[in-house]
Amino acid sequence: MLAEDEHSLQYPDNVQIHEDIKGLIGRYYAAFDTCGGQDECAQCFAEDAVITAPNGVQIHGREAVRSLHQKSWASLSRRLHRPTKMFPFGNQSTEFVIIGTAEVWEKEGKYSKMNSASHFRCRRDAASGVMEIISLNIWVS
Repeated sequence: MLAEDEHSLQYPDNVQIHEDIKGLIGRYYAAFDTCGGQDECAQCFAEDAVITAPNGVQIHGREAVRSLHQKSWASLSRRLHRPTKMFPFGNQSTEFVIIGTAEVWEKEGKYSKMNSASHFRCRRDAASGVMEIISLNIWVS
């Protein structure tokens, strides 16, 4: 689990962000950066969610998200995302961009740090009322 200061996200002062969005983003990054957190990570996504990875490959559905998370840890000893700033598309918007950095430590000893940007689209599940990610596009440099 991430320490509070490792994912302190700056929200704009002039735009209201729904608390459910803030909670979802916190859960997503904490789960994604936790080895064995594939179930928690997958629960952040809608059943019909789509992730577009930095290489352009698309992952469709919650189960594919779970599998992606699990496989991504095969070569990693640690991963840490540091989301720094959110750019929402308006007041109470469920669409926003988050910029920050991503650090990875491979089991073989290699370390990488990249700039990252992620475009999220979220919705509230009609049956459960839970806020979930329906689309996520990720870029790194």
